[in-house]
Amino acid sequence: MGKRQIILKADKIAGNTSLVGEEVNVVMADAHVWHGYINEVTGSELKLRDARFKVHTLKIPDIDKLFLDRVTDY
Repeated sequence: MGKRQIILKADKIAGNTSLVGEEVNVVMADAHVWHGYINEVTGSELKLRDARFKVHTLKIPDIDKLFLDRVTDY
């Protein structure tokens, strides 16, 4: 089994409901990094649940990149 890292820019995140439930790392434009699970994605915001179950609302224009891993069969 292998892993693939998927990197998305902010324009690919808005409204992408297939990301809900994914474990991600979010790099903000100011170089802060958030880690957690996506709860909700709208056209302008992303709601991220951290390891302590606190939900953070991140503005999509403030996001630089979003990283997620996919497990593959090869």
